[in-house]
Amino acid sequence: SEIAGLRWDRITWGETHAEALLSRTKSGKPRVLFIHGEAFTLLASRRQASGLLYPSARDPAKPASSVWYHWRVAVDRAGLWEPGTEQHAKMHHLRHHCASRLTQEGASLQVVAQVLGHSTLTMAARYSHLAPQQGLEALRRAFS
Repeated sequence: SEIAGLRWDRITWGETHAEALLSRTKSGKPRVLFIHGEAFTLLASRRQASGLLYPSARDPAKPASSVWYHWRVAVDRAGLWEPGTEQHAKMHHLRHHCASRLTQEGASLQVVAQVLGHSTLTMAARYSHLAPQQGLEALRRAFS
């Protein structure tokens, strides 16, 4: 995961948001992750000068090997896990949700690709799901 190796000193803090420089990405190219809203507030309250955001419990100098356990606990507490089945919220669903919300709010595919770290617009389009009425609304705005 890109986030596992993130260090506190790789985050630039602003008044209302932060920018985390992710250097170990799937594409091999560094990218900026924007942090705002509740995530910004939470991280700012736990802000440290150095070290890993997600250190290993066994060796704090190394990144945590997995965040899946913590994800499962959070999903369970939120009531998004159906015991005895594989029906549950997956971390990957958040990427689709983010892309869809951005698109539905009028963000271009270039913006969606930048936010998600996709190198192609085709991949960004796969993640972006339009609301059924969005095409009609766009036509009305353009030609009214």
